[in-house]
Amino acid sequence: MGACRGEGASRFASALAALVVAALVVAHGLVLPGALLQLHDQRLLGGVLLHALVHTAGFAFALALCAAFTGLALLLASRRTRERGAPDTFAALTAIVIAACLFDRAGIGLQPIAWAFTALVALMLEWRERRAWYAVVPILYAWGLIDGAATFGALLAVIAAAGATIDSRQWSARLRDRWIVAAASIPVVFVDGTRLSATFYGARALYLDGLLPGAERLRLFTAGAHLPAIALLTLVVLAAWYGVRRKHRAADALLFAIGVPLAVLDARMLPFVALVLAPVVADAMASYYVHRRTVPAASFSTLVLPALAAVAAFVMVVTIAEPRRFALPDPPGAPVALAKRLAGQPGRHRVICAQPIWCDAVSALARGNVAAVMDGRGGHATPPERRIQARFNAVRPGWQAALRAARVSAVIAPADSPVTVLLQLSGRWRTVATDGSHRTLLEYRRRAR
Repeated sequence: MGACRGEGASRFASALAALVVAALVVAHGLVLPGALLQLHDQRLLGGVLLHALVHTAGFAFALALCAAFTGLALLLASRRTRERGAPDTFAALTAIVIAACLFDRAGIGLQPIAWAFTALVALMLEWRERRAWYAVVPILYAWGLIDGAATFGALLAVIAAAGATIDSRQWSARLRDRWIVAAASIPVVFVDGTRLSATFYGARALYLDGLLPGAERLRLFTAGAHLPAIALLTLVVLAAWYGVRRKHRAADALLFAIGVPLAVLDARMLPFVALVLAPVVADAMASYYVHRRTVPAASFSTLVLPALAAVAAFVMVVTIAEPRRFALPDPPGAPVALAKRLAGQPGRHRVICAQPIWCDAVSALARGNVAAVMDGRGGHATPPERRIQARFNAVRPGWQAALRAARVSAVIAPADSPVTVLLQLSGRWRTVATDGSHRTLLEYRRRAR
């Protein structure tokens, strides 16, 4: 009787973990810095819709919706663990590890929606039905229209096809279907919001633009030992200990070989990687300790309505309980106040930020009189602009001359940084605004004739 109760309770552990994470996201109330640009980027259908929701239904409603998407991503990843035959206890472990990997980046923005898409695509690629594989293609294109992050989903489809080819000993119709789906998914890289384009906006979803000279990278381990980094190391250690190829799935090994370097190169990639790797690790662990492996008896379609009902109830409760605000609060750590002051300055200005992500607010607030050399979308900057940013950040010889050549007339940097001190000593720059985070806005002042 006790064993039955324990097994019954474990079935709700994943849902409980997802609910706790969603509640913590609401309590934290974080606005992701990228949302500043997403809400004003007309190429992203999701940004347009989220902007409308914030200004019509209120901040609490939009935050609750993003929190619900975060919890839904955890539930879908846990379901993928169960689809592999691992028990509910291991599915709950999947949810907990993923929560540790993504919580630092959980908040209001388009990322939670992309996480839910990631978990859904990975789950559908696990199913044995061919119609599920083919359904991945329209889902990827819908995902691409919403936030442009579907490049990662296309990568998952290619990895699934490559893994099946390695594991298969002969060509088959099922293998052919895998490659058809993979090939049909690749053009999603060209999806640029509401139109097709060759700008490769999807590369931003993989944060490969962080490899460009001068582009911004959020390193995973530069902040020392923190929860997401520890969670990723836990995944890697457990995968090495138990062996991701114990069940002879080459796709699992390929996911680790490609996903872990992506997460290490840029911390913004970690939640996406964790959503696809955590179920693999849980499955590898279960293969050692569980002799009888069974897939869930209930179909996926029978779980959709209860999940949607739970999401609706959660969003309704949060929206009613929280005050109705129509404006987004400023993201912590981003000098949005300085960007607003700059936008209100007379004349036209070209601004460079010590961290490109700070210029996201500048680009979002710009009304034609202010333009950033480079904002958080490093892949959208030209090579000369990235070189200027790299020289400015490293304070390389000739960096002030490069600013003059680029007609930079404003700088947002830490108040005590070498850049700030040197510009003030030059006599050509003056401080026009500061904020509580000790960053300062410096404006170019021409010498009197």
